[in-house]
Amino acid sequence: MVKKQWEFISHDMNGIKIFDHQNKTLVTITINPKGLECQHCGTNQCSHVEFMLTLPDIAKTVRQKIKAGWNLPDPDQ
Repeated sequence: MVKKQWEFISHDMNGIKIFDHQNKTLVTITINPKGLECQHCGTNQCSHVEFMLTLPDIAKTVRQKIKAGWNLPDPDQ
């Protein structure tokens, strides 16, 4: 059985938590109207963010926030 590198843990009003199995680290990605940031990598362009945007429920929420004027990356790009 192949183990996924990342695993979705939870989300709330402030962001998303995923577990990075390779680094054995719980990663928080914060989201606000000005953008998002991976607290582990200190950027908005990393593999954790890319994984987060592939999650259907999260991508749907991000699309809604973009329509509301939030400065977030488009999950469809």
